[in-house]
Amino acid sequence: MDFLWQNPSASAQDAFDAFMKEWNASELVDSESFDLFPRTPGRAFEMLQEYVQRYSSWLKQIELVAVEKPFIVPLSIDQQNLFYIGKWDKLFKGGSYYTICDHKTSSIKTNALFDSYTVAMQPIGYVTAMRAAFPNLPIKGFFLNSVICRAPTKTGISYESYRRPYVYTEEQCSEWKSDLLALIGELLHNLSTKNFPKKTNWCAGKYGACPYLDVCSAPTNQRLMILNTGLYADNTWQPGV
Repeated sequence: MDFLWQNPSASAQDAFDAFMKEWNASELVDSESFDLFPRTPGRAFEMLQEYVQRYSSWLKQIELVAVEKPFIVPLSIDQQNLFYIGKWDKLFKGGSYYTICDHKTSSIKTNALFDSYTVAMQPIGYVTAMRAAFPNLPIKGFFLNSVICRAPTKTGISYESYRRPYVYTEEQCSEWKSDLLALIGELLHNLSTKNFPKKTNWCAGKYGACPYLDVCSAPTNQRLMILNTGLYADNTWQPGV
């Protein structure tokens, strides 16, 4: 995907060849996980083909500013040891405005997928960081590109790309910062008191139970020992952390 954005006239095969060249030069070249179903190279290539067909013309119209650009911005004037650190997936200029683009994959297309980003911490945080790093640029917002990989049918596997823009105001970015500082304050308090409240409505979901369910089910003292050592008192259990 990085190659396609940097070379908008390239084909899906060009992009996949660039990936293979980088893969073969990496220490992961002999990794068995390369062909781990369902995330196989063949499927990735098919998804790239669909993406090129849909968005190649659009990619030629925008101005790419940066790819995988790291950032670090201060969070608080009063607490100068707090920073927000991350990476923007893509920065581009379309028309008069600058926008952040992030890519996601999913097996189903639902409104919930896109609605979940309306007030999500990640996209608003990205925009907040960009406005802090580039205060003189006209920043419009966030751009979500979701690639849908549908389950196999009689006609095979289908791939579709969808995208949605999100515009975040200065007020929303200010609220995001306040919310994040509140979360950090809660975390620091929990660390100092060695008390970590459980979120019991997150114990199970459509992908099964939380991997830390056994940890939360243990008594407080035993739970702290598990978190610190990874073992029960009798050394019979080790969480996958």
